Amino acid sequence: MEWIKVQAEDELLILKWANDPEVRQQSFKQETITPEAHHTWFSQILNRPTSLLLFAVEDNIKKGLLRLELEEEQVIISYSVADYARGRGLGTRMILECSSIARQYFPDSRRLMGEVKKENTGSRKAFIQSGYTEEATERGFRYTLEIEPLPKIDCRSDSVMGIYVEANRVIGW
Repeated sequence: MEWIKVQAEDELLILKWANDPEVRQQSFKQETITPEAHHTWFSQILNRPTSLLLFAVEDNIKKGLLRLELEEEQVIISYSVADYARGRGLGTRMILECSSIARQYFPDSRRLMGEVKKENTGSRKAFIQSGYTEEATERGFRYTLEIEPLPKIDCRSDSVMGIYVEANRVIGW
């Protein structure tokens, strides 16, 4: 699996995935997202330095979307898997890689956190299999994982925050 940074031209694909009936059913906000509301959200989040949107890609096909949001020292995880890629463990693999990505992109982060509805057994299983601690909440379950920051290194390169990007593809960290 490789990661590709989301670009402005991906807006309609992300709206399509967000309005997938299964995604809406598993979301805390189940209403269909209007194109206008999505455009406003997407325009804001794409340029926010505390946000990161990446596609999970296999065989040159976009199969999942990962959103990381930095709030103080905690990184909030949100992800979805395309309908044609569900049931194959992609969600678990995406969550497993979150700590490496967060440590590189948000070097001061100390914890990863995701919230899941209690009915969403697939996501619950993915977080547990990825080593997260489960805590019941009024809305479902909260999953957390403490992470150690990377040591600070003074190095000069063309990389951004340790994530090496080539033509919008994350090629290593």
